[in-house]
Amino acid sequence: MAKAWYVLHVYSGYEKKIEKTIRMLLSTAELDSNVVADIRVPSEEVVDVKDGKKRTTERKILPGYLLVEMDLPDSDWKGTCSTIRKITGVTGFVGATQHHKPAPISQEEARHILQRAGEI
Repeated sequence: MAKAWYVLHVYSGYEKKIEKTIRMLLSTAELDSNVVADIRVPSEEVVDVKDGKKRTTERKILPGYLLVEMDLPDSDWKGTCSTIRKITGVTGFVGATQHHKPAPISQEEARHILQRAGEI
């Protein structure tokens, strides 16, 4: 199967922490880097004017969600998904149950979100 983007539901405010945890699991080889290719927290920079001063802040496009690019095998997808689900603050993949493989979002949806975040 080809790489596709999956949406991971997490506790709001824990997005960056969970992204770091997944990257750490990849570096310690607890997650296969051939399966999990990339993790993104879609966010955009917003300029606010407050008291006559411009401030640039980062705002999450999808609070409580991460995009994970994976190449899930048909045979051993449960191991990867359960390792990610066991991370504190992760509630699960969108469109999946324990016994059903997560459904990826379409390439158009992923491209739209990443373009809005300025990552492509």
